[in-house]
Amino acid sequence: MNRIEEFARIFELPPAMIPYVELVVTEQEMDLVLRLGDDAASVEQVAHVMDMPLAEAEAFLKKAYHRHVVEREAADDGEVCYRAGTFYDRLNPMSM
Repeated sequence: MNRIEEFARIFELPPAMIPYVELVVTEQEMDLVLRLGDDAASVEQVAHVMDMPLAEAEAFLKKAYHRHVVEREAADDGEVCYRAGTFYDRLNPMSM
């Protein structure tokens, strides 16, 4: 499975939207979704896998959350974690 196909699977991107993926997410957001896969990760974990400073990861995740690229959830220990969103979550803000 190539990068776009894997992203489409995780993000539930309809096949008809694959040619227009750059209108849906940025390259960096696509990298984030691919690295999260089907799992959730803390800000610290995202900073590590995305190879960015913690403050940059926090700002990036905040923007990705507001763009509906990721979802927030509380882990069992109360820590905020992020998981890949879906195309259908992202669709509402794209239509405004």
